[in-house]
Amino acid sequence: MVRGLPFPAVLPETRMTREEARQAFDDLRAEAAGLPEMTLDEINAEIAAARAEWKRREQA
Repeated sequence: MVRGLPFPAVLPETRMTREEARQAFDDLRAEAAGLPEMTLDEINAEIAAARAEWKRREQA
C-alpha cells in the first residue's frame, strides 16, 4: 500500500510566486464549488469502506 495524497499532485519545476500560488488555490476552490458536499453518514461510510478494504488486503 502506498501512502500519499488521494489525488495526483505534481510540484512545479520552478518556484511559484505568491500570486501564482494564490491563483492556483482560487482555481481549485472554484473547481470544488460545484461539487455537492458529503453528509456525515456518507463520510463515515467512505471511511468504513476504506478500512474494510485495508483489512481485506492485510489478511490476503
